[in-house]
Amino acid sequence: MEMVKESTRPVAIVTGASSGIGLHTSIALAQSGHRVFATMRNLGKRAELDRTAASAGIDLTVLQLDVCDAKSIEAAAREVEAQAGRVDVLVNNAGLGIIGYFEDQTVDEIREQVETNFMGPVTLMKAVLPGMIARRRGRIINVTSASGLVPSPGVPAYTGAKWAMEGFSESAHIELLPHGIQVVLVEPGMHKTEIFTSNLRKAAAVTNPDTPQGARIEHLTKWLLKTLERNGGDPRFVADRIVVAATVRRPHRRYICGKDAHMAAMMRSILPQRVYEWAMRKQLDTMTAAPS
Repeated sequence: MEMVKESTRPVAIVTGASSGIGLHTSIALAQSGHRVFATMRNLGKRAELDRTAASAGIDLTVLQLDVCDAKSIEAAAREVEAQAGRVDVLVNNAGLGIIGYFEDQTVDEIREQVETNFMGPVTLMKAVLPGMIARRRGRIINVTSASGLVPSPGVPAYTGAKWAMEGFSESAHIELLPHGIQVVLVEPGMHKTEIFTSNLRKAAAVTNPDTPQGARIEHLTKWLLKTLERNGGDPRFVADRIVVAATVRRPHRRYICGKDAHMAAMMRSILPQRVYEWAMRKQLDTMTAAPS
């Protein structure tokens, strides 16, 4: 089979590519014919990506990019433009979660959550947007969460940042469509990624024994990890959805990934508000109760 010329390959940037959804998305996009720039905050964590790429027989370009650092974002965007001449696809995937009830989270912790999961992706969108507008084409894929569809008590700042990304993405899509640019949302439920492990952090106050909700958060954390181990989805499924979103001519506005995410969205849409809130409260009590 004739090799595709480098200049004709669509160019993609993927953030948070050191593990999980970002890693598998980088591999899957490269396998679909994209020239992939896989980015991560800490290049010391690239080993798994390198091993997976080598095993799949594909080439990736790995770049440092910290979504909380505007200079890092600008430098990475310039480097991609210098090497490839353009950006056709941007996958905003990097993120973190801070677990803790609202009363136990500081304003600085909430701000960090919003900076990472909302302002970081928005800043990167701004960095690649002029080139996409000039070429009158582009695809921006923002990975949010089922928490961007339904309330998620215990992670209110994470939920708020994801809801912000949802609204921003839909608004931006309407504005950018006349320029040939489409903004797509991918909303995973519980999948086996580091957002539930190394990228999940407890609010500092939770470690204080006098914190009002500290014990409940401890139980919630254990419940999440147990449920993830038992029912967590394969992040490669989400990566495949992202490839579809990146390549089809007319993508959906959103791709909900996982039975749990579909169920949560359906229940939110069909239940009366008071019944839904009662059900959510009962579920929260179950998740935060001490093991029997």
